[in-house]
Amino acid sequence: MKPRLTNHSIPLDQDPNVSSKLKQFKRLPWRMSSFLRQGLLSIAVLASVIGASPQSIAQTLLPNDTLFPGDRGARVFTLQQALRAEGFFVTIDGVYGSETVSAVTQFQRNCGLIVDGIAGPQTNTALASRSCGFVPIQPPFVPIEPPISSLPIGPFVAVIPGDDQSSLATARQVQPAATVQTSRRGPFINAGGYQDRERAEAVVDQLRNRRLSARVEFRP
Repeated sequence: MKPRLTNHSIPLDQDPNVSSKLKQFKRLPWRMSSFLRQGLLSIAVLASVIGASPQSIAQTLLPNDTLFPGDRGARVFTLQQALRAEGFFVTIDGVYGSETVSAVTQFQRNCGLIVDGIAGPQTNTALASRSCGFVPIQPPFVPIEPPISSLPIGPFVAVIPGDDQSSLATARQVQPAATVQTSRRGPFINAGGYQDRERAEAVVDQLRNRRLSARVEFRP
């Protein structure tokens, strides 16, 4: 009686003549190699992200990527590194949490983008180009207006058309009580009224020396 030959054309895991333990043993090296490849890939990604320079980190952000709060992984690591390079405090843990949302939101506000806390194409492009950074929020400048009664009073007034705040600050170097007023022709900076035109012209000359478009007007 001839020995029975195994049909080698049948896959190993489908051959009824091969025991289940042998099948599992044969598949074990493949599973180990798969896990090993994934582990080495993760280590390589983390090492490249953590050790990269700010410029190379920004360049690895793909403009078409969109990262959402709650996302995890190497791309979030890269986003957090780019935000850290721009001066934002954010924990680099690969988790798109509240700190990352806050940093992205502030970055979008600084860059004039849509503020939604989502790292979309426009946000990633701005990060990659490093065109915007951390800008401390300054309180709005509110000038303190001196009482109008402290201005010299007279028919010949030294005026500067407009209400520009920088021009007002410069005018106060000549006349500390200068203030913004409004006439029929619009707002103007009143640098004082004087009883004689010569005195008003002298004040206007000082204002013009400071590159202000001043002139004398009779009861503006």
